[in-house]
Formats: sequence, structure tokens, C-alpha cells
Amino acid sequence: MAQLPKLKVISKYGVGLNNLDLDAISSQGIMIGFTPGVNKQSVAELALTLTLVALKKIHRNHIEITQGKWSQERGSELFGKTIGLLGFGNIGQKFATLLQPFNCKIVFFDEKIFDDQELNNICNDLKLNQDLLQQEEFFTVLNKADILSIHLPLSAETKNIISAKDMHHLKESVSIINTARGNIINEKDLHIFLSENVNAFAAFDVYATEPALANPLFDLPNFFGTSHRSSLTNEGIHSMGLAAIAGLDDNRLFS
Repeated sequence: MAQLPKLKVISKYGVGLNNLDLDAISSQGIMIGFTPGVNKQSVAELALTLTLVALKKIHRNHIEITQGKWSQERGSELFGKTIGLLGFGNIGQKFATLLQPFNCKIVFFDEKIFDDQELNNICNDLKLNQDLLQQEEFFTVLNKADILSIHLPLSAETKNIISAKDMHHLKESVSIINTARGNIINEKDLHIFLSENVNAFAAFDVYATEPALANPLFDLPNFFGTSHRSSLTNEGIHSMGLAAIAGLDDNRLFS
């Protein structure tokens, strides 16, 4: 930015502001164009995909068959499970709608406290069953979740929000899904947790360091990873592109 004294607007392609220096941008009076949730459908669909991969234990099955092994390892159904959501913004709410046919109980943590009327309005707008949706404290969500799906932004407050001291709250058979940002879970502590809890599973699309080509999590049999591609659908890219163009005119100061 120091090399761009005439810069007036930065329009964000995609979501998440963790890679922008907001203090420097605001101090120079630069406006930001940003559309939250523009890729929510694409990300929520991958979160559902990773959830099913984790439960069905199918992540290595194709390779096993090509190697001559006819594995018939048992998995679990998603129907009726308790889903813990960390973050109940655009993507967390969209993911909740995708879970409706599975009759899952959803417990969520969010820094925003939703009153009864707000939750009622959200459930009406999204056609969610309010009897199956409950806001809870952070550790209560960790305790209750059969599947823990992360939909938090990365910030100073959320970095390593789950580390070794928090993981004893998790069920030994928990499935952890992360389509949000790396560094929200401490990966070294997660490696230990997965090594010690062979019935647990983690499926990630994002990592502390990317590309994650040497990440030791990939060596674990109860881990599955994709390459930060949750928003990389034809529809998602189109939506993010249009939003970035619109942000050249529709923008504001962030602090």
C-alpha cells in the first residue's frame, strides 16, 4: 500500500479479511468492498461432503480397491447425530439448512448472542426446525458434538481456539470438519489427539501452512484433506467475481 499512494478502494475477491491489514488500510482512508457469505453454498456443500466422508470411512476405499483390497469397514449414519457448529454466520447457517433432511440436532457457538426472536426469524427464513437448534457455550458445544464443524473467521481471538487443553472436552469418536481457516485448531495438538483416539476423525480443507504438502496430519489413517477448494465451484467463482466487481462501487471503511 505504501507503493500505491492513489489507492482508494480494495475490493475483496472471496470472503475472510484475515489476509488484509485492516489497521493500515483504515489509517490511509482506503475503502474495502466486501460481501460476506458470497460463497456460502459452495463451502457448506463441501462441509457436508467432508462430514459424510468422515462418517462413512470411505476416504481410502478407492485406493484400497485398486491395490486389490476389498475393505468393508463399517461407518456411521449422519441421521440423528448432534452437530456442533463453531460459528453461526452465513456459512454455518447454510450448512444447518443442508442438514435438515438428516434430522440432526444442531448446537452452535457464536460470539453473537441470538435472542429467541432472532433465532425464530432465522429458522423461519431458512426453514429450520427450531426444536433441533440451540445456542450453547463453547465447551458445551465441544462436549455434545458428534460432528464438530468450524465456521469461524481467523482472528486473534479465534487463533488456536481449540488446542490440547480443550480437546479433552471432545468425544473420543468425534469427527472434526474444518472448511474455515487454518490455525483455528492447533494442528500439532490435533495430531496427538487423532493418534490417541483412533475412532476420532478429522477432515480439513484449510491448514496453518499452505500448500500443506508436508503436513503430518496426512500420514494419519483417521485424517482426510482437500486442498483449500471449498469455494472452487463454477457457481462459487462466478458469485465471488461479481461480488468483487460490485465492491468497486459498494464499499466502506473498516476498522
